[in-house]
Amino acid sequence: MLFGGLYALLRRQWLHYVRAQAVETASSLTASAQNFDAAAAAALTWIQEVELVSRGYRMWVDCFTLGKLFAMLIMN
Repeated sequence: MLFGGLYALLRRQWLHYVRAQAVETASSLTASAQNFDAAAAAALTWIQEVELVSRGYRMWVDCFTLGKLFAMLIMN
């Protein structure tokens, strides 16, 4: 009976340790996945901007162009 109780105690402690390690590993994996996702999104945005610039598009709009656009909208 003493050995059975000791075995149960050791097993419970071992399972607690295994669960704690699993949670820690899952948390680390989640953080790494989020960092990778942010880096991949930034890289894709940069690639899209480079493609637009290489095709001759500008990444900003002049104030003059906005003024003309608003004037055309108001006149119509």
